[in-house]
Amino acid sequence: MSFVTFAALTAAGVVVFGVVATRGHAPPSAKPRSGHPPLSLALGDRADREARELDRAQRLYARKDYSQAAAVFGRYRSLEAQVGSALAAWPSGTIARLENLQAAHRRSALVAPFFQPARRATTDLTAA
Repeated sequence: MSFVTFAALTAAGVVVFGVVATRGHAPPSAKPRSGHPPLSLALGDRADREARELDRAQRLYARKDYSQAAAVFGRYRSLEAQVGSALAAWPSGTIARLENLQAAHRRSALVAPFFQPARRATTDLTAA
């Protein structure tokens, strides 16, 4: 038996052992997050007034001061501000607003990461 054949058989054996050893064992599922979906806007190296204000709004959002965060986000029309505004209004139309933003900004990767947490939270609200 050649070394390559021996190595291939050993690797196959390890895989089979791993499958058999973990059969029937499902990892525990993550607990659903309650409350507003997480918000993290990457503003990069921006230091303009809007970036400073959006950063302040994110801090308000993190402290669960959603109405104040919404007021700050609402002053601006950038995509980041619109995403923040949609999430701060949770759950009032958030999913529809995110879908509309995604449709209007198809080339932007900004909106998509907020869908999964927002949809999961929507499912949690419906199940409750």
